[in-house]
Amino acid sequence: GARHQERNSIGPSTEEGDTVEFIDTRADNFQTGGFGLIQKKNFERDHFLLSATAFLRSHEIKGGVEYEKDGAEVTKRMSGGQQVTIFENPGNPARPIYQHFYWTIPTATTSPFNAPLSQLNASPEHEIWTAYLQDRWNVLPELTLNLGVRWDRQEIIDASGVTRITLDEDFAPRLGIVWSPGRDKKTKVFGSFGLYYEEIPMDLVIRSFSFERQPRVNNFDPTGIVPDPQADAILDSPSGIFGGFTEPTDPDLENQHIREFILGGEREVVADLALGVKFIYRDYGQVIEDFLCVDDGTYCIGNPGEGIMERVFTLDYATTFEAPDPQRIFRGVQLDVSKRFSDNWQLLASYLWSKLSGNYDGLYAPFTNVGADPNISAAYDYYDFFTDGQNRDEITNRGPLSNDRRHQFRVSAVYVTDFRLSLGLSAYYR
Repeated sequence: GARHQERNSIGPSTEEGDTVEFIDTRADNFQTGGFGLIQKKNFERDHFLLSATAFLRSHEIKGGVEYEKDGAEVTKRMSGGQQVTIFENPGNPARPIYQHFYWTIPTATTSPFNAPLSQLNASPEHEIWTAYLQDRWNVLPELTLNLGVRWDRQEIIDASGVTRITLDEDFAPRLGIVWSPGRDKKTKVFGSFGLYYEEIPMDLVIRSFSFERQPRVNNFDPTGIVPDPQADAILDSPSGIFGGFTEPTDPDLENQHIREFILGGEREVVADLALGVKFIYRDYGQVIEDFLCVDDGTYCIGNPGEGIMERVFTLDYATTFEAPDPQRIFRGVQLDVSKRFSDNWQLLASYLWSKLSGNYDGLYAPFTNVGADPNISAAYDYYDFFTDGQNRDEITNRGPLSNDRRHQFRVSAVYVTDFRLSLGLSAYYR
């Protein structure tokens, strides 16, 4: 059993910092005023595990069950209550347009417009059950099979105690083989295949199932939050309230998972020193994302290209297109050098050539300025994001992804002196 507790607060250190932040697009987004986004987060995770192992002749059988409960208390707000972006008014430069962004109350309305300044308050929970069974089978003295299956069940519970998502079909097979050909036992050939399901982070439930409502108001007032139709017309962007009480979810939602294949070999070339090579392949078997599903700004959660997420709206809400299948394919070849500890030193070193390509960065999108939003990133918000922004008939966002690293070197070494001082080196280049 284990408990993990964590507290994370981000905010200004002075009262002057808790004022409205202004971003002036007329001056290259120059920022003045307050701190901006203020967050206070408290997390708690309880984890319990029970496992047993049996040795039956050539079999080593292990099974277990796990239970995990996660909870959070989160508040988010803008310093001074709102963030204001300033836009040029072509018809009257002396009267700029102010766009106000902030959190409001769950019961805010658009007609009549009643959306006071407020903050996001979230207290969600996760409950996760796991069971697994595996067998390490020494079929022959030179041949070993590793067989296993893992099952996970995740419940995502909103701030009011209602279960919004249940994922209970996460069956993950695992297969591994190790063969030592020849009589000298200095060679090893190995391969493996496995599915790895995601344990969905709490960011999704905090943002999508905690009554998050965020108005965007256009007017000519630096701090007022009453919409002005004239400002809407100039920006060609209507004022409104985005988000909802909870985001609709595909009733047949499948959990995100990765498929992995590894094939390799290793050979001891001199005493205590082995050289190895392996090929690695990984891709997504399924993805969970949010997307614009209704032309009033409502977002939904689904599997891209399937169910309710078969089609995605365009940026202007005018039409929908078929959602592209998410692709994130990793291919790599790794060379390894390993020296067991002898003669007072040991070494582990590797070189990896790899290519990461596709159209979907995954749980973390490095190109955004808002950090990680796993499973609810902007990737599928609008169909236009898969194009060059002009021609919607051609998908252009495919190729090397943000975390593509063609060359990676790693080394870790330790030398123990005669007077018992250990000297170590750990380094990487990518």
